[in-house]
Amino acid sequence: MARRAALGDVFEVATPCGLAYVQYINRHPEDGDVVRVIPGVYPERPPDLDALVSGPTRFAVFYPVTVAARRGLAAHLGNFEIPAGDRPLPHTRLAGLGDADRYGWILYDGPRELGRVRSLSPEQASWPEAAVWNHAFLISRIASDWSWPDTALSLPHRQPRPISPCHDIGVPWPQMEDDAEGVRHSLYFAERSAAEAVQSRLTDRKLLADVVRSGDDQSWLLLVTDPTGDHDRLEDDLMSLAREFAGTYDGHEHPVG
Repeated sequence: MARRAALGDVFEVATPCGLAYVQYINRHPEDGDVVRVIPGVYPERPPDLDALVSGPTRFAVFYPVTVAARRGLAAHLGNFEIPAGDRPLPHTRLAGLGDADRYGWILYDGPRELGRVRSLSPEQASWPEAAVWNHAFLISRIASDWSWPDTALSLPHRQPRPISPCHDIGVPWPQMEDDAEGVRHSLYFAERSAAEAVQSRLTDRKLLADVVRSGDDQSWLLLVTDPTGDHDRLEDDLMSLAREFAGTYDGHEHPVG
């Protein structure tokens, strides 16, 4: 797919559990493409895609779907009507300075900041985070019993969700990288393009890397999860990458659990 994705385009992505489907529904001026993930994973393509696409949404997320399609990671299936409730830009939230325990949450209506709160209401907990996901991270979330309220806790306190819809179609649940206890590293960049360049490098190395806006809205935070436990070696690499792209390496932490 050489062209840019059009609103309404539906894509098929392969997961360890089967085939999943996403629809391109909007574009945020800062965070880029917004897709809705359609519920379910399937051993083969469903015959009635219209019925599937017109149904409910599992969750929405910022995901560079045009780039994924050009790289052969998402197969374009056609253009379909976007359900009315999914057309607007979603409300989003962001942990202040990456630490909701200390700095609370920043709430957004599209690009406009709504305000800041110490804790999230049940409705706000269901809002997407203002974060751009790479393909590996999207697949790990689709292939798990996961939803946005799971992220209502700050990063150090989040726990993996090992239950998978794979059980619904009789496919053994594989151990996903994101379920492994690993070390989380933080890097800050003044430019989003620099954070995404480092994210691309790390994705090629099968590491989970997630770009989010920092709580001060003046920089971009790259969160890197290393499930191998060899954090000392990775730390040296990340420091080098931070220097190469005029960023700052801000250390690592072990998950709490």
